[in-house]
Amino acid sequence: MPIINLRKYYYPTIRKDAFVEVSGEVAEALEEGLRIERRQEKKKLYHKVFSMDTNDWTQLHISIYAQSPEDVLLRAEEHAEQERNLSRMAEAFAHLTPTQARRIRARYMGGKKLREIGESEGTGESEAGHSVRSGIRRMRRYFIQQKWLNAQKE
Repeated sequence: MPIINLRKYYYPTIRKDAFVEVSGEVAEALEEGLRIERRQEKKKLYHKVFSMDTNDWTQLHISIYAQSPEDVLLRAEEHAEQERNLSRMAEAFAHLTPTQARRIRARYMGGKKLREIGESEGTGESEAGHSVRSGIRRMRRYFIQQKWLNAQKE
């Protein structure tokens, strides 16, 4: 059975060393609690969460667990905007040739270099680059056209 120092876990209350023999589960639970507290403190420092008028517990609770209604609405709007952009992207990909769509996906979603794309398809880097650039131009024109059509509808 491990022997722990209570001062390590309860410092403001216990200021002198107090060694106690506890079971393994209790020692592990105390260590886990200490790790959680340290992780939460690091989060507060990273996100620059400071307050002059609350105690530590309230500050921790508010900064990590509570969300304002505005935050909830903003997250919902961002999620809806992402969904709209993904559907628009799928429509734009449908207006490309299959080769352009495949190469653009490999370049930007697969993270491949133009040289790698050209080698995998048996063409040169310049041909793959030309195909990707022309595909992006076609997508840009599609988005501009859609924006103009939506403005005409309103």
